[in-house]
Amino acid sequence: MMSTGRVRIVFAITAISAILLSACQPQVVEVEKEVVVTQVVEKEVIKEVEVIKEVEVVEVVEVEVEVEKEVIVQEVVEKEVVKEVIVEVEAECQLGEAPMLAAMVEAGELPGVCERVPSEPFVFGMGTAYASGSLQPEIGTYGGEMVYTWAINTDIKEYLIQTQNRAPVVVGGNCAYGAIAKSLCWNEDYTVFTVELREGHKWSDGVPMTSADFAYASEVMNTPELYGSVPDMFRTGATAAGDPLVIDVIDETTFTWTASSNYASFPTLLGNLGTGYSDFIKPEHYLEQFHQDTGDADEIAAWLEEAELTEWFELFNLKDIRGWNENSINAIGWPTLGPWYRIESPDEKYEVVRNPYYYWVDTAGNQLPYMDKHVTVDTLWSTPETAHLMMFDGTADIMMMVGLSDYPLFVDESEKNGKFNYAMYPNKDSRGFYLNHTHQDPGWAETLADLRFRQAIAYAVDYEEINEELYFNSASVPSMTPSEYSPEKAIALLDEMGMTALDADGYRLAVTGDPFEIFIQTGPWDGYYEQAPFYCGYFNAIGLACNYKEVADIGERDSANENKGRINWNTGPEWSSHSGWVDYLPTTLSAPLWDTWYKNNDEGEEAPDWVKELYAIHEQLAAVAYGTTEYLSLAKQRDTWIYNNLLFWGMVDQPGIAWFFDTCISNIPDTQTYHHGMAPVFRTIFWEPGCSN
Repeated sequence: MMSTGRVRIVFAITAISAILLSACQPQVVEVEKEVVVTQVVEKEVIKEVEVIKEVEVVEVVEVEVEVEKEVIVQEVVEKEVVKEVIVEVEAECQLGEAPMLAAMVEAGELPGVCERVPSEPFVFGMGTAYASGSLQPEIGTYGGEMVYTWAINTDIKEYLIQTQNRAPVVVGGNCAYGAIAKSLCWNEDYTVFTVELREGHKWSDGVPMTSADFAYASEVMNTPELYGSVPDMFRTGATAAGDPLVIDVIDETTFTWTASSNYASFPTLLGNLGTGYSDFIKPEHYLEQFHQDTGDADEIAAWLEEAELTEWFELFNLKDIRGWNENSINAIGWPTLGPWYRIESPDEKYEVVRNPYYYWVDTAGNQLPYMDKHVTVDTLWSTPETAHLMMFDGTADIMMMVGLSDYPLFVDESEKNGKFNYAMYPNKDSRGFYLNHTHQDPGWAETLADLRFRQAIAYAVDYEEINEELYFNSASVPSMTPSEYSPEKAIALLDEMGMTALDADGYRLAVTGDPFEIFIQTGPWDGYYEQAPFYCGYFNAIGLACNYKEVADIGERDSANENKGRINWNTGPEWSSHSGWVDYLPTTLSAPLWDTWYKNNDEGEEAPDWVKELYAIHEQLAAVAYGTTEYLSLAKQRDTWIYNNLLFWGMVDQPGIAWFFDTCISNIPDTQTYHHGMAPVFRTIFWEPGCSN
């Protein structure tokens, strides 16, 4: 069903001399695009008139407009005036929509698509989620559902601005192309950031998304019971000591963030990996019902009892869906700006359906996404063998593989049965090895504090072997760590630093004479457990005791300072300034107590001077714009520090990430579109009509 809408466009014309018009003469207006004109009202005004859209005069063209009655202008105006020609246009809506939504429009359950999307929707195409030069995406076909083996909806983040390789796409020097926003601009000293939103943008429940939702998010972030502290990203300089940004609402579609001093890295952070929008845009109309100051006390009491909670802020935080929780059971009912939203489903599944108010369209004007529904059986991280079986027997349509130990098996099966294809993309993430500098074992911290020990660890590892055996040569040796393999040099360094005394099993004692063992714990994902034996073999060869174990509560143990050794992903070497994961700094992987101290000087353990050097470089990066000469100079200082000081160790740089997908799925890109390979194009993949396997 086609819907109709009325657009009022105002053309401003400056007249210096007299103009005599009649209905038989051509009328001079400037047009940006062809429109269907059904009614023309011309009037001369001196006072302010309502302007819906202003069009800058670039060139003048003649448009003949036929009217039924001749109109003669009898008065000649001899002075300069501003003439406003108001054109009212009634036209059929030219946007396409999914049949399931069209049926709801027909039944009166939804407004038409042109009333649901912003007046200027985001157009998905080359150079946005598809990298320039990649396979040109097809205009897809609506309908159907897909089954995944992990919670892919959490990986399809919506960002305020467009990014490429984690950096904002800048136009005109001080503005970034928008995504959720129409634009983001900043002043010369990077203290005031002005956001213009898309007019008519709505949440998935149809409620307008306005500047008030940003202001509400700021209020929530600044409420200690709800956030504890304002995230560093929204503090000047992106540090815990920085002043919180101040938000000022100008109107429904315009607001500013103001920093207390130069914060040039802020645009980069807004478009960075993992950030999304959940911290700085919150649906006020939904969340206010759970707040003690705005919600109904009796309803809040009932919800608290049902959830077995005691405080209102516990309920609020449960309902405030942040980070990676879009698929949680608590996300049911949560208004989103994403392409799908969570619905009721069996416990073993996550089901999401299309957002009828989604703001993306394809280049033909069809509202995205193409797929009606996604069903996730989330087994990839917990029981990857189940995910693999689902792909083999056809009960799953798409699977991502980060740990590549089973990659040859899948390639072989694909070539045998022809039911699924595969693609290997470079991963933006690399792999790193971490030792916890603040672990409390006697002699542990003293041993790690000696640079020679950290250098010995680097020499002990055969990076070429890891790339070949674990990543099938899809990666490269680490650039953030010296990659020379020399057990002989490692042994010489350990001897030089005094680790010559041995325990009963023949392994080296700590520099203090205490027992010393590297104990590596990994989570059950990404193939990290398979890598641990290689590392222990390398360390045993230079006389260091080593053991490893797979544990489920790995994150909790990191935060509690209980883990000694870890293998994990790392965003280097392509770190951008102050990303959501600043993992070149001490973290819960490499030094939980230093991390706590840096964020709150009253707690944790003060970092040593050699680590404070890195913090200083990090803070300087916050005051310069990404990609500038000054930024590149500071980034080089940071990378040199990391290479020389070895706070952690790179394992391999950007190993491949494999995707397997049903052969009937179309619009699979041939180049990387995201740090996990291809996640953004899930909005545009579709089932090829008539295909079966």
